[in-house]
Amino acid sequence: MRRAYMKRVIILTAVILSLFCSVAYAASMHGDFKGNPIVKVTADQMELEVSGTPAISYNGNTMVPINMLRQLGVAVNWDSSTYSVDIVFPKPVDAGLDAFKKSKTMGGTYFAYSYRDNHYYATSSFLYKKGPDKDWPQILTLLKELSNTQAEYLQVDYMDAKDQYYGAVSIDRTSILDLIAGKITEADIIEKRTTTLALYKTPLTTKEIAKLVDRIGYIVAHDENGNAISQGSGFLIGGGLFITNGHVVEGSRTEKVTVGGKTYDNKGWYLFYNPHSDLYGTTLSTSYDAEGNHTGLVPMVGLDFITTLPEIGDKVYAIGSPSGLENTLTEGIVSGIRRISGVTYIQHTATVEPGSSGGVLLNEYGQAIGVNTWKLQDTALYFAVPMIYVSQELDLLNLH
Repeated sequence: MRRAYMKRVIILTAVILSLFCSVAYAASMHGDFKGNPIVKVTADQMELEVSGTPAISYNGNTMVPINMLRQLGVAVNWDSSTYSVDIVFPKPVDAGLDAFKKSKTMGGTYFAYSYRDNHYYATSSFLYKKGPDKDWPQILTLLKELSNTQAEYLQVDYMDAKDQYYGAVSIDRTSILDLIAGKITEADIIEKRTTTLALYKTPLTTKEIAKLVDRIGYIVAHDENGNAISQGSGFLIGGGLFITNGHVVEGSRTEKVTVGGKTYDNKGWYLFYNPHSDLYGTTLSTSYDAEGNHTGLVPMVGLDFITTLPEIGDKVYAIGSPSGLENTLTEGIVSGIRRISGVTYIQHTATVEPGSSGGVLLNEYGQAIGVNTWKLQDTALYFAVPMIYVSQELDLLNLH
């Protein structure tokens, strides 16, 4: 039987939640998550949005994901070296501002204040209409409207009517005020703006994608006698977290991972193993303590990842180690999104052969979008588990 990390779970008590005048309602009417009733969480009658794992009722206790606090302007900082979370409550911008409520600007635009990275943000959202470029004039108009607030930074979340998140645009309020005053141009704003995910980003070339191989690893699983029983691929997503397929390590006692020119032995310690989604995660380190906490050096690099599904026709890249040939790069397109046996898969045409299981599927911006898992026999069709499933496992461990 494999050993697992000691999981240190932080439970938000009713005392903490009461600071936000929040109410949680547990009822099966909101659906179930892995057999547990989903809980709707509201703050001052505003329902908090769910990203990944929802709040649930578990053994009579209400379990609320730490990352939900970020919607209330709370800074949540995860320290992977100590397995601890530091929570910083926001300060009011001024005596007349409630930082936890959605407000309206003078023009009637809904927005929310938040405090993060030592700055105050005013955030609103814009629904996808014609695409990022054609929608930019309206997004800019919304940023101008947000400049009527007292926030230091302005942000617009870009999503569609089904709540698919495409990224965010943010910029300092002073720049928008300078634009309104005619001191700078729209081109200056485009140069200064900051975006997330792939929003307004330039696709990478194949050569630039190839430079990400220092984040891709080769894994060999060993039995209790130290004999190699299987091999596969995997990749880092930051903090030493290494992701691969569950079937790559099935029946093993320990694994050795080679990544970035170094080999790590995880001594059998792992973070999660989910046979249904076929996912496995472990923290790579040069040493561990008696409880499996990493005490040595961990890889410092990692891939960015997104949890939104790609669209059919999007270009993708697969990097893995077919037949032990490390860091083999192939490219293709997304050819479908399939739901099979309760799991959603990204169907694509980037070649994945035996030994590439657990390798990464990248979009054209170099972001991990899936974990390559299996192929349809006698075809050139391959299937990857979307990163939303990895994100859900990390949510359960409070690693977001």
